[in-house]
Amino acid sequence: MGRHHRLTPFILQICRIRSLVLRNKSLGKLVHDFNCTDADDMNYEPLAKGVRHFKETPEGRHEMCESFEKLANKYADQVADKRADERQIKTRSDDVISLMDSMKWTLEQALNALKIQGKERAIIAKQLQK
Repeated sequence: MGRHHRLTPFILQICRIRSLVLRNKSLGKLVHDFNCTDADDMNYEPLAKGVRHFKETPEGRHEMCESFEKLANKYADQVADKRADERQIKTRSDDVISLMDSMKWTLEQALNALKIQGKERAIIAKQLQK
């Protein structure tokens, strides 16, 4: 007995798109250009001109470096902010646990004593109720 292979909806959609691209030569050329890394192999001169600028000229490479540096710095800032928030939540959670243990307080009493409110309160309460 042979194996029966089923085509998933995703695979069928890819086949349909590929068929459309191959039938439409202009679209096929455009898709080729978007996947192309060598400006000399591109079909559309405006795209090739942009690739040449950013890959082959000192000014273009400098612009790309600056753009990626800004993107990396933005990402680093976001990660640092997230980690700082996580450390603050951890510290406040530890404070709540300490008060609950030493004073024999409920979670609500410890949160109130530390004046923890809003989103921070909800996060800490959820963590400590696990």
